[in-house]
Amino acid sequence: MWKALLYGLQVITINPRGITHSEEYNKIMKKHRLDRYMTSAYPIALRFRRRLKNLKRP
Repeated sequence: MWKALLYGLQVITINPRGITHSEEYNKIMKKHRLDRYMTSAYPIALRFRRRLKNLKRP
């Protein structure tokens, strides 16, 4: 994380707790036929996008 700051990137932390035990996880896994690692990364990325949209609003 500290290296990202050295390169001028904005760091936003997201808590991944509970992702693998959600209904969203099972739907994504079946719909996109992803393995468990990619399926875990997908909702994290979606959460990040939602959070980023909320930060950019004035």
